[in-house]
Amino acid sequence: MYASHAGHTTAPYNTAYLRDDRSQLYGEFGIDREGDRLEDAPADFAARREALLAFYGGRCGRCLAGIGTTHTEEDDLAYVHPLPTPGEMPASMTADGGQRQRWALENLVPLCEPCYGLCSVEEPGRIDSFGGAARDAQQFPQWAGDPRVAVERVPLTGRELWLRNRLRERHGEGGGAESINEPVALAACLARETPADLAVALGEAFAADAWQPIPEAQRLTDRWEALPADDRERYERRVARRRERIEA
Repeated sequence: MYASHAGHTTAPYNTAYLRDDRSQLYGEFGIDREGDRLEDAPADFAARREALLAFYGGRCGRCLAGIGTTHTEEDDLAYVHPLPTPGEMPASMTADGGQRQRWALENLVPLCEPCYGLCSVEEPGRIDSFGGAARDAQQFPQWAGDPRVAVERVPLTGRELWLRNRLRERHGEGGGAESINEPVALAACLARETPADLAVALGEAFAADAWQPIPEAQRLTDRWEALPADDRERYERRVARRRERIEA
């Protein structure tokens, strides 16, 4: 456990995902580097997905759910998410001509369907794309996930909003500095623009609260039902107004 710290420009967790060299995957899975520059999915998309699943241990890069090439009882179907790069940032350019490497392995993250919906839906009016899967994404990312998709889903119920506020009071808002997940947070219409370290710190706090011993302290997750009805209704109204703005 750690609290969010002010001043982080890179998330203080699992940054190996950003440093690991994925170049060996090209030869291992027979991937053609020419496909890195295409705007549409390259012909070897299936091989790229296999390589990503191997690299990420068959887990969603945001919530760590088991994912695979087909939907089974154990695994959800894996989606491949090309990371957005605002303003043609240098990291997205090739050295020989300035083309984006949209499908380069280092710019791809495998996601489950709900997290893919959360991270890829760019217009509020399309929230219900993929059957509304984005609404089923976990509210907070997992600490061991890829920091580049460590975005927080907006609360969709009064209980989620109340809980988020209580966790924030315990752990602070962080420094508000630019973070490594900023491009994804800006593109994900159901995500708050929170620094990656804060989004994950809230997820850790949520998990710790849900598992803390009883009766040492009452869990936040149990306190919602004990609130006065007026308080619960007030939070439900706040969420309803927020959802109206999102869907407008």
